[in-house]
Parts: sequence; C-alpha cells; structure tokens
Amino acid sequence: MKCPECQTEVTEQMEICPECGYPLAEEESNYDQPIAPCENDQLSTTKAEASDEPEFDSPLTSKPKEKSEISESSDCIDPPDKRPILGLKTLVLVCVGTLLCITAILIFDNFIIKQFKDLPKECSHPPNEESIVDDMILIPAGEFWMGTDDNDIQLTRQYDEAAKYDFELVFGGEEPKNKIYLDAFSIDRHEVTVGEYSNCVCNGSCSMPKDVAYNKFCNWGSSRGNDHPINCVKWEQAEEYCRWKNKRLPTEAEWEKAARGSDGRLYPWGNQKPSCDIVIWDDDPLDGAKRVACGRPSTWPVCSKPSGNSPYDLCDMSGNVSEWVDDYYDKDYYRNTPSRNPDGPIYGSQKVLRGGSWDCQFPSFLRTASRNPLKPTVPGHSNGFRCAKSSK
Repeated sequence: MKCPECQTEVTEQMEICPECGYPLAEEESNYDQPIAPCENDQLSTTKAEASDEPEFDSPLTSKPKEKSEISESSDCIDPPDKRPILGLKTLVLVCVGTLLCITAILIFDNFIIKQFKDLPKECSHPPNEESIVDDMILIPAGEFWMGTDDNDIQLTRQYDEAAKYDFELVFGGEEPKNKIYLDAFSIDRHEVTVGEYSNCVCNGSCSMPKDVAYNKFCNWGSSRGNDHPINCVKWEQAEEYCRWKNKRLPTEAEWEKAARGSDGRLYPWGNQKPSCDIVIWDDDPLDGAKRVACGRPSTWPVCSKPSGNSPYDLCDMSGNVSEWVDDYYDKDYYRNTPSRNPDGPIYGSQKVLRGGSWDCQFPSFLRTASRNPLKPTVPGHSNGFRCAKSSK
C-alpha cells in the first residue's frame, strides 16, 4: 500500500505517512444517511476523477465537501427524516381559509337559501274562474273626475303643511282635472294577499318577492299571516300574478275611478282628514324612521278599516300598501289625455304607484289623485297591487 500523497510504501496500521505526514486513516462521514440519487440527473464527477488531484485541497486543513457541492440537482429526494414539516405560517393560512369558507357558506345560506326555505308549507290549488269573479267589484261604465284642481289643492293644504312648500313633490303631474269616460270593468275588492300570491309561487307561475332575506318589513316568510297584503314585489311580479289569474293590472284611470267614484272626492272615504280610524298609515310624523302604522310596525290585514272604503266598497284604496298600476309615468300626460278609456303613455322609464302606504306620514300622498312614479324594478316594502279585468 502506498501513500496517496508521496507514494511512499506504508502499512495499514499506520495512521500518518512517516514521509510526508499525510493522514492515512479515513474520516467518518458527517452525514447520518447517504444522499438519495436523482432519477434524471447523474452525480457530477469528482475532481479526483476529472484530474489526478486528490479530493482534499490540503492534507491538514481541507474538509469533506458539503452535500450541496456533491449534487446541485433540485430533483433529489430528501431522506424521510430530513423532509420539511408544516410550518406555523402554513397552519395559519389553512385556518384563515377555513374561516373564509365558513363565512361564505353562512352568507349563502342567509341571503340565497333562506328564500327557498320561505316557500309556504302548504300550497292550495289555484282558484277557479268563479272564485275570481266573487272576489271582484264591478265598476259601472260612465264618467268621473280625474286629476287635481285648485279646490283640491287648497283643501289638501289645510291638512298637510308639506303641501304648502313643495308643490311639485305633492301635486306634480296631477293637473288639470279632466272628466273621463271609462267602460265598465271589474277590480279586486282588496289588495292581493300573501296567501293568494303564495298559490302562484307554488304553482310555478310567479317568482318570490325580493329583499325578504334582509328587509324585516317584507310580509313574505314573516309571521304576520297570509291575510296581509303581499309587498316587496316589482311591477313585473305584479303583472305576472294578474296574468296567472286571467286578469291584468288596472290603468291609472281605472284605479282612480274605483278609488274616488264619480264625485271627485279627495280621499276614498270623502274629504275628511286621514286618521287611523279609516286608513292604515303612519299617523305620527314625529316618530322619524320608526315606521309605525297606527301602532304596528308593519302592514295590517286587508280590509281592516272598512269605514275608509271607497264609494264602490273597495278596501285600502288609501294606505296599507301602495299599488302598482299598468301605466308608464308621464308628468304631462293629463294635459293631453284622451277623454275616453285612457291607457297611459306607450313608453317610459317609470311605472306608477297609487294610494299611499302604511309608512306614509303625509296626508297629501293618501289622496286618490296622488301619483308616485317609480322604476318598475324596485321591490319596496311599501309596494303591493290588486288586479282588474275588462267586462265582456
């Protein structure tokens, strides 16, 4: 055996070459386990194989090469006991992700799934033609006064201070007062109720009211009962319900005649100032945004104030819910309206609501001539409707 440094003959028992002092005993590996080979890369050849130089630069100071120097391949597999363990940062990210998923599920349940849970437990069969006719009042053919004149304005201002200061807001689009002729027609005696509307939803012909997941004033899915008027409906939903019942929404002219009769009265019950004895409205203007209608923070069951009925005995033509009609809104329509069977403008961006509502605080907006323009896509908690039908 020869010394690798000076080629002097040495024995296996020698630990150091007597000639050059080269250490002959092999040093133990610093690694507990061998390096796992790469599947696609071969280990680089050592300097000793590439040249005749020894593996160590100096016989006394050199150290074995580090693991990273032996192979720089990123595909090498770490030994099982050297693989990285899940760190605190990763654990935190997992927890945050889990919380976000739970939050998303709760939001989905509250705002989406809840609406499907609110379907009525029992759905009755759709009413037949006889029950439709029984529920309606025939309004005879003839003339009536439609719109507002100076006498109406003066009387309104006696009851409502707001009417003295904002003429356009209160009386806009109501002038002049015209004599209009209408053919006979029938109209629902009361506003469409939650129970009636649920029949259409369960039948698959109507969609559920909007906003019910976060608007506590919506009657759909509430504990207030099926005899309350349906609200939180868009114009399209009102129209599709009436079509399902083989009816239609009334025109503005039909609605106003059914509400005020032929004598041009200010309110359905006459010219008396509104009160909770005859109409469901917010009679306390000092309660701010509390929305309390005659002591209740909601609508009332339909026909709860019979002394406030119209001349044709229709319920709630003022108060409870405002009612969608068929017409588009045009501020100047009354100035050029036809004198016979007017059916409103042929186009527009807003529809019309009539009759005031349970959270109305001003007597002016409960008048039979009051017009409230609104985008047809708005499903407010004040919005409801009733249907009409042409006489054959």
